[in-house]
This record gives sequence, C-alpha cells and structure tokens, in this order.
Amino acid sequence: MEAKALENFFHEQIPLTRHMQVGVAELGPPGLCLSAPLEANANLHGTAFGGSIASLAVLAGWALLHTRTRSAGINCSIVVQKSEISYERAIRGNFTSCCIEPENSAWDKFTRTLQKRGKSRITLDVVVEYDNQVAARLQATYAAEKTASSI
Repeated sequence: MEAKALENFFHEQIPLTRHMQVGVAELGPPGLCLSAPLEANANLHGTAFGGSIASLAVLAGWALLHTRTRSAGINCSIVVQKSEISYERAIRGNFTSCCIEPENSAWDKFTRTLQKRGKSRITLDVVVEYDNQVAARLQATYAAEKTASSI
C-alpha cells in the first residue's frame, strides 16, 4: 500500500483522522510514521492536545500492523487492546508519530499464532516527536482476529 492510499483510507474509514489532518510521512522499512499539524490538534494552551497525541500514536501502531498483515495476505481485524503513554515535553508545532517494525521473532510469533488460532496479540512501541526531539512514548498491545475479508 502506498502512502497516499493509506492516507485516503484513514480519511474515508476513520473520520477523526480527517479532522486531525493526519498524513503519512513515511511508509516502509524501518517503520511507519504519521504526521499532524498543530493547528488542527491544539488545546487552549496553544500546544498539542494530549488526546490528539495519543490518537496519532495508537494509529501509527495500528497502521503498521494493518499494512504488514495486508502485505502478507492476512485478512484480519485489528484493535488496540491496551496502551500506556508518557508525555515528555509540550508540542508547540507539527508533530510525527513513528512505529518501528517489530523484531522478526515477535512478528513471526504474531503471524503464526494468528494463522493457527485465528487471533493473536503483539506489543509495539511508538515514539512521538516534535522539533526533532521525543515528546511522548506509547507502548500498546494490539489484538488481531482473522476475518474472511478485511477493510
């Protein structure tokens, strides 16, 4: 899937991404990065709203799994099961959220379990950056369940 196609998919299937003006900044090894402008995600203090930061981080992990499973020919539904975020500095401009590809062993275990049991989980780490510095870190567990067809 190309970056523009993924961005269009978000905007059509996940309305919040249109309002947040989510863009795909990088797609492919070593991971997936999304971007968002401050203007569409600002709070009353003129910094990025914590909910927007968390949403962009969760979405980066989900998108990485979505693109990887589709590329592998696996039809599944993916949801975030659990997440924990830490905010390390205020974001005063446009920001990105990057999810690095999981280790091969983690990916192999995830796909093997998904194929064998019809469902699986994987934990991913996501970093949110602003001005070339880490602004937040998210660790999230995603659950996947095989389906006959996938969105």
